[in-house]
Amino acid sequence: MVKVVRAPDGQALYFSRSPIPHVRDLPQSEWLKQQVFWGHVGVYGYRRATLAAYLNLAPGSLEEAEKLEQLRFLEAGYAFQTLESSYRPVAVDVAADLLLVRRLMEEAHD
Repeated sequence: MVKVVRAPDGQALYFSRSPIPHVRDLPQSEWLKQQVFWGHVGVYGYRRATLAAYLNLAPGSLEEAEKLEQLRFLEAGYAFQTLESSYRPVAVDVAADLLLVRRLMEEAHD
């Protein structure tokens, strides 16, 4: 799951595939006691002009490193407003994940 670091007003500061922010001087098992971590579920609304501008933006070094297109916008000075949600997606990356999703769907229809 992609992670996001948010400003107090909900504006996205950075997106990463790694756990962020990095809590220095503590083992990772202690991070949740010191910091709030946010998963990112991307649902975007763009103005037509913004999407047209995206086509002319070269991928930056952050997008190249993380393989996240949101970083192209951030590097170009665009902003993302984030909202909190209780939605918890289930990723399907391997066959076992697909079995889990099928079971969840069957349970939802029972």
